[in-house]
Amino acid sequence: GKLAIYKSIVIGDVNGDGYANSLDSLLIKAHRTEVEELKGEAFAAGDINHDGKVNITDSKLLLYHRAEVRGYDLNYSK
Repeated sequence: GKLAIYKSIVIGDVNGDGYANSLDSLLIKAHRTEVEELKGEAFAAGDINHDGKVNITDSKLLLYHRAEVRGYDLNYSK
């Protein structure tokens, strides 16, 4: 049979480096301001609240996660 290939997506990790950090915040902002469109896995990682959009809500969730605000851990390994 065919071999299935699966990709893991780290929520908030838009650039795929394994961390949800300031670089990802910049990419989400670029998408929101229509400077650079996120697609595929990058879009899925940026859609932090899973509503089918990458918008200001996702930016805030990533910011809260990065600031270690209680209750906003995106559950990734550092």
